Amino acid sequence: MYVSAERAKDTDRRVTTLSIFPVGQMLIFVLVTTLFFLWGMSNNLADILVQQFKKSFELSQFSAQLVQTANFLGYFCMAIPAALLMRRWGYKAGMVTGLILFGGGMILFWPAAVSGQYVLFLLALFAVGCGASMLETAANPFMAQFGSHQTSEPRIPMALRLHLLAYVQSSLNTAHRQMAFRVT
Repeated sequence: MYVSAERAKDTDRRVTTLSIFPVGQMLIFVLVTTLFFLWGMSNNLADILVQQFKKSFELSQFSAQLVQTANFLGYFCMAIPAALLMRRWGYKAGMVTGLILFGGGMILFWPAAVSGQYVLFLLALFAVGCGASMLETAANPFMAQFGSHQTSEPRIPMALRLHLLAYVQSSLNTAHRQMAFRVT
């Protein structure tokens, strides 16, 4: 994908095309945009968990909303430490740390499900929120700086389209599962 950039040289005008991402760097672009999909999917699934936990644990509406609170409290608590970590060690360290936190939070769902304790689910959601915050804090500026500054404007929305696609995909998955459970 290319964006035209015009340069004037005396009276001669030339048009050159600049790649949205550096040549030979498509794999890095795909991997980082996958992170946008990953945290978009988890944000939408948190909405769905509110209703599921409300039914499973027989919670009040207030208690069920702690799902969202735990997830976004992770965002709140981790944003500044993520920025400090990346200032010192760079975006790669931020993305790796974010994936470790995100993955660790996802793994915590298994012992929470085995024990059946709501508090453990909230702890897992907090860890997922921390990881997603770290990923988002690293991926957005990385995409802006990935390649020429003249092509950063189309690069970020391209990556964010996967974030939106994740919302749509998780909603479709949920609707499909709900229809399947009603039929059986």
